[in-house]
Amino acid sequence: MPVTQNVNIANAFRGKCDAFMQGIRQGFPLVGEAAANAIVQTTLAGIGEGDAPFAPYSESYQAQLDAVGGKPSGVVDLRGIFVKDSRYKKGRTRRFKDATKEAARVKRARARGEGRIAFVQVTIGDRSFIAQTKATRARKGLVDQQSEMSADLIHVLATPNGIRLEYRPRHDSYMVNHNEGDGVPKREWFTVQKTPVKAAVSATLVTIFRALIRSFNS
Repeated sequence: MPVTQNVNIANAFRGKCDAFMQGIRQGFPLVGEAAANAIVQTTLAGIGEGDAPFAPYSESYQAQLDAVGGKPSGVVDLRGIFVKDSRYKKGRTRRFKDATKEAARVKRARARGEGRIAFVQVTIGDRSFIAQTKATRARKGLVDQQSEMSADLIHVLATPNGIRLEYRPRHDSYMVNHNEGDGVPKREWFTVQKTPVKAAVSATLVTIFRALIRSFNS
């Protein structure tokens, strides 16, 4: 018995399949963005490769951090808190003629961790002296224009088989091999081998596939 084929149904089915595959390709950048954000979020939480905490800071740097009240996160999060040099963008400054308003501005800035300066004892060989730290800067979220550990520096690149994440330093490449050498272990932060990063990728994929399946079945 001959089998007949409804051309309209076949074309509609083929169109749905094409739209489904195109939707997957279009969704890959969203997966990469979710992974990039999760990498920065976990790093700010002190989580390194394999969910292990990062190695401690050096004694001298930790002394500077302690002198200005420590890091807001309370962990080794690889996000600097001291003002960088002139290569980084500086925030716009505002001056108040009213002393009360200026005092309120300073108070708000201090609450964000900005503008703290302290003195620490530094020992080099048999010499010991007191040094002043740089001023601290406000705590930022995923994107920090004064940091080399920032979500905007992780780029999502399309490949024939999916996506690739690429880290591009803003000015300096020290975050590629963060403080490795001279007895300091490397702190692996730019990696998807963290449970929260894998969870973020899985959750995004599930959302994409659910939306595509609903569209396919409609």
